[in-house]
Amino acid sequence: MSSNLSAALATQQSIKVYVDDTMTGHDHDSDYYTQTQLGSTTGGTEGASLIGTDTKSNLNNATTLEVAMTELDTRASEWNTAYGWDDHSTQNYFDTDIDDLDDLSDGTTYQRVAATEVDASGYVTVLTEDVTQADAKYIATDKVQARDTDGLSLFEDGGEGIFVEDITGNVGIGTTTPDSLLEVTTTAHVGTDLTVDGNFAFDAGSTVDTILDQDDMSSNLSTALATQQSIKVYVDDTMTGHDHDSDYYT
Repeated sequence: MSSNLSAALATQQSIKVYVDDTMTGHDHDSDYYTQTQLGSTTGGTEGASLIGTDTKSNLNNATTLEVAMTELDTRASEWNTAYGWDDHSTQNYFDTDIDDLDDLSDGTTYQRVAATEVDASGYVTVLTEDVTQADAKYIATDKVQARDTDGLSLFEDGGEGIFVEDITGNVGIGTTTPDSLLEVTTTAHVGTDLTVDGNFAFDAGSTVDTILDQDDMSSNLSTALATQQSIKVYVDDTMTGHDHDSDYYT
């Protein structure tokens, strides 16, 4: 095909001869092709040498995808070092501008968003990096579920626990280690009625720490509440022998 004419058609026989002659010396059943491969950081120009360092063997027709990707990943790391690039050897982060998701953040670009799984609908299974929410923006959802058995926590910016549900189901407000089903570490205000089906329990440091059913009130405690029955008995016993209808006591 030395004429190399764009206006001429080639016969089947001439095509076969040209291809056979051109491919002479290339063993396609061997472990490698004799064509040059991609270059590396250690020598040659782009398109020359081997993939990777010059001492490595060619990637060939028996190379698995896993081996090929590992080799490319390693070479990419070397290129990063040689040219001062950031680490793009693995797809461990990406920049994304979420202007369209203005309910989440209006025009905020997250420099690093990593997740263990994102499905076709855009649902993120687990974020592996912190995400900062823009001021005056909110997250609207029907359910918040703990990622694992460590529980669910809500913190203010100082890192103190505002709300915590631990692995036992205990809920803490103002504490990260609730020891009761509900523990409030500061003053709690109830605007309406408070109904208690069980008993009140007062800590020793409380202003009122007990309720006593003591008829003679001999304990005389300023930190004890008296039951209705004990008050009645004490008053009745104390007033015995006093005539309240007369002008004086007997």
